[in-house]
Amino acid sequence: MLAGVQEPGFPDTLTFESETPFDLRFPAVDHLQAGVVRMLHLLYGIGACRSEQLRRQGYETLIDLTAHPQWGDGARALLETWGSDWDAEAVFRTLRTWLPASDPLLLAALGLVPRERILFFDLETLGLSNAPIFLIATARLTDRSLLVRQDLATSLAGERSLLIRFGRELEKAAALVSYNGKAFDWTLLRERSAYYSQSLSPVEIHADLLYHVRRRFAGLLPDVHLGTIEENVLGVRRANDLPSSLVPSFYSMYLETGSPAPLRPILAHTRQDIESLALLLRALLGEATDAA
Repeated sequence: MLAGVQEPGFPDTLTFESETPFDLRFPAVDHLQAGVVRMLHLLYGIGACRSEQLRRQGYETLIDLTAHPQWGDGARALLETWGSDWDAEAVFRTLRTWLPASDPLLLAALGLVPRERILFFDLETLGLSNAPIFLIATARLTDRSLLVRQDLATSLAGERSLLIRFGRELEKAAALVSYNGKAFDWTLLRERSAYYSQSLSPVEIHADLLYHVRRRFAGLLPDVHLGTIEENVLGVRRANDLPSSLVPSFYSMYLETGSPAPLRPILAHTRQDIESLALLLRALLGEATDAA
């Protein structure tokens, strides 16, 4: 029998938790803010040429621009939207409007979010197109560690419970981190939740690291599969790992036989996936620190 925990009210699921020493530091908030306020083009109507013109006139920052006869009202309104304490969601809305999804500043800006409210997530499913979800892995940061949680459906009837529990995790999250999560994981979570007439709380901030990997390593690596990134960027070597393509068939084998043996390599594989996601964010933040 697997050493998972069965929580009251969820008879068709097991939860597995682990803690790994992990140090992740975001750029200092004041350093980030100093960089962002210098981006005059965050104000509607100001492009690259006009930014340079304004700088030559002595308007180096958005704060300086509040005194400009033409652009002052807009600059004040933008800064008021962010608030004196820089509301993370408001800042991200502005950055997303004017920056590509792969801009490293969007990773640096995760430092505006309390670290314990950043939620890493990954799924395992029985297929690619609206297929049932049978495992949801999440992770959260502490000061010096990564707390990993894997919720496993012990039958297909447990999928609904997985989605309920993930919804509860979302309620505590202010930012999501995924790998191809915007195109696949998040879309599938919403589809499967709708199937059960459930809804997921929207999270304004979602850092999909695939966008950043494509920008950073385009042409340098044969592909952007997570395994390729692990070997060539993160220095992760998986021993006896179950290939992603075999995960659905191993789970189907478990459903057919009732033996927990096929579940063990699935859990090991997915735990490494979520740990690698955190490692990748740390690696990309090195570049993001320079951008901030």
